[in-house]
Amino acid sequence: MSEADILELLRACNAQITTLYSQLISITFAMVVAIYYFLNRAPLALKVLSFLIYLVGFMMFVGLMLEESNIKARALLALANLGDQASEVTQGILVLHQSWLFKTTAVLLNLGLWMLPSATAFLLFVWRKPPAAQSA
Repeated sequence: MSEADILELLRACNAQITTLYSQLISITFAMVVAIYYFLNRAPLALKVLSFLIYLVGFMMFVGLMLEESNIKARALLALANLGDQASEVTQGILVLHQSWLFKTTAVLLNLGLWMLPSATAFLLFVWRKPPAAQSA
């Protein structure tokens, strides 16, 4: 593969990971809406079934994100193996991926992957919808 092909692969992986993360957020917000409107009053069996179905979808997207992350890691390795032949753009990308910005972004993405299902589980099994306020 040429350097341009590898750079394009890297950009495609970033775009795919962003799209998959957006889908995770979307299914989580759909679950939050379902909890607010009807699952908070549902029996425990329905809550557990709903959460399991949510987790299957969630893990499907996480698996696809891991697949893309592995491709991205191999693309970065291929760029690093170019050595002195690498363009300034490639060298800049490699330096960026070693910087605090990339490491912080990776930590936040991983933290989000833990927070989304944890918050959903909290809302589904612990949180109680407050009674409707009475108008004066």
